[in-house]
Amino acid sequence: MIDPDLFKAYPNYRAIENHHTSPEEAGKIFAQAKPKLAVYSHIVFASQPPTQDVPEDALLKRTRTTYQGPLVIGHDLMSFVISDKVEGFAPDGIAMK
Repeated sequence: MIDPDLFKAYPNYRAIENHHTSPEEAGKIFAQAKPKLAVYSHIVFASQPPTQDVPEDALLKRTRTTYQGPLVIGHDLMSFVISDKVEGFAPDGIAMK
């Protein structure tokens, strides 16, 4: 996700965007794959001024335009158990709902 204002000030950000999957594109892939749980695990976010925080609400909103299934935004140290069902655990070990 790249802040639209950056494209105006720094057109080279288009090249970065062209090498990454947009939330809408990821949603289409998730919809085709029909995973038990879709998880974002490598998120690129560029903003002005720079920030490490990804605006999760915006990421979810954009993804939901093309995918309505189970979805989690991954964070460092999350873990998953994959069997007949998929269980996700927060970094503190507490099961995610």
